Amino acid sequence: MPMFEYGSHWSGWDIALMWFAMLAFWGLIIWAIYFVVSGLSSRRVDNGVDEPRRILDQRLASGVLGEDEYRRLRGLLEVNGPMPVGGSGR
Repeated sequence: MPMFEYGSHWSGWDIALMWFAMLAFWGLIIWAIYFVVSGLSSRRVDNGVDEPRRILDQRLASGVLGEDEYRRLRGLLEVNGPMPVGGSGR
């Protein structure tokens, strides 16, 4: 009877492959949790304060606003703060 058929012990490669698979599995789980949590928090930050300023910058860059009008509106934003989303600020 050949030696490899005797007993049921694991070789070194089997153990190393099992450890690698377990580390890859848990690493994937941790990465997925991090990706979901960081994605939710970045969306929450991006949806508010900088939106009016970004719109003004785009209008200045596209030529819709002149420099004087841009400065006036930006000054209003800095003094009054951004308006609530979906409202008239009243």
